[in-house]
Amino acid sequence: MAKFGDYSITRDPLRCRPRFAIAIAIAIAASPWYSPPPFNPPPDPLILTVSRAIAAPPDVSLNTSLGSLLPSLSANLVVSLLSLNPLSLPPLALLSFFHWLSSHPHFRHTPLSFLSMANLLLTHRLPSAAAPLIRLLVARRGRDSAHALFSAALQATTPQAPHPALLAALTIEYTNADLISDAIQCIRLAIKHQLRLPFDACSYLLDRLMHSYSPAVAWAFYSEILDVGFPPTARPFNIIMHSFCKLGNLTNANLVFNEITRRGSRPTAVSFNTLIDGYCKIGDLEAGFDLKLRMVADGIEPDVFTYNVLIRAVCRVGRLDDAKQLFDEMCAKGLVPNAVTFTTLIDGHCKEGKVKAGVEFYQEMLRKGVKPDMITYNTLVNGLCKAGDLREAKKIVEEMRERGLKPDKITYTTLIDGCCKEGALEMAIELRKEMVAEGVKLDEVTYTALISG
Repeated sequence: MAKFGDYSITRDPLRCRPRFAIAIAIAIAASPWYSPPPFNPPPDPLILTVSRAIAAPPDVSLNTSLGSLLPSLSANLVVSLLSLNPLSLPPLALLSFFHWLSSHPHFRHTPLSFLSMANLLLTHRLPSAAAPLIRLLVARRGRDSAHALFSAALQATTPQAPHPALLAALTIEYTNADLISDAIQCIRLAIKHQLRLPFDACSYLLDRLMHSYSPAVAWAFYSEILDVGFPPTARPFNIIMHSFCKLGNLTNANLVFNEITRRGSRPTAVSFNTLIDGYCKIGDLEAGFDLKLRMVADGIEPDVFTYNVLIRAVCRVGRLDDAKQLFDEMCAKGLVPNAVTFTTLIDGHCKEGKVKAGVEFYQEMLRKGVKPDMITYNTLVNGLCKAGDLREAKKIVEEMRERGLKPDKITYTTLIDGCCKEGALEMAIELRKEMVAEGVKLDEVTYTALISG
């Protein structure tokens, strides 16, 4: 009896019993009072005989214990043995038996027996023992065999939960054999059968596609696996973008760039730099500078590479004031210009006939402790020779020697050509002798310069 204000309610305990409790009571009443043990048929006597032979001491050879039974042994028996393993034999002992059977000319393993053996090794964390088996199987079956081997792999594992390592190993071996369409087919079959995607194999295959195949193929595969849960990271996007940029295909490069955010990742400085470089190389400097602004808006500070790309782009079209402005900006931000920065500025100014400014950048380079390399010196020597300043060019070469760098074929050819154009033939001949003495080979360009002089 329960009272609520002036009212009282009487509850019937049977009518208020929860429905699920009644259902459980009925189920219990209808069930037998015991559960019979599952029926496990005894193993095939032949499997037991083979198992005992494998388990025998090492001094008892399989030829002795099983030689007479060879005609009765089949690939199906091997599959059953590996599945049941009634004596719980270690995987390497079973592998020895597998190889012993392979050595007999009248015995033929099947894809299922190969993959069953490989799967057993993988479940015991023995990938180095499993890989040669899968490699041999892939080599034997060849191109367009992915569907058949995938089906065999499903049979070799638990159909409800196939071991992902077996599918991964199969995909990797197809990739190593350069059977790329089969490797991709393995991944597609896994997706079709709603299996857990082998991320390590996907990464391995994607890496091969990105470095050895067209960016269109790599991008198609990457998009496909992203759609089914492959975790996005900036690196593959950046590599594929770079490949499209090298082909001058900025439309697709930009598409890939925009997908980074859409797929839940974030562009990095490398992402922006790759696209900025691509646009600058096709002469679209406006797009390059717009991306620099977007980069800052996204909270990513331009780095030395960003500035080097933009400085090279404006120098190439003679916009030296813009180059100087970019240089000053990067220094103001605390970035340290490197040899590429200075060499680009030196080259840009020398090509526009402003050799004095080029020399000043060289001197600032030294003041900042940036070590010039051969490209820097050859660029400066070339600019000075074209300006007819042979004396300063020779001085730069001497500085190069003092810093431990030896003049190379480009240095000598540039100097000889400059001497000949200025009528300094004696100096050109002396340089030729010096070149030979230092073991630097004369090429057609050097001879042409001397003959022309």
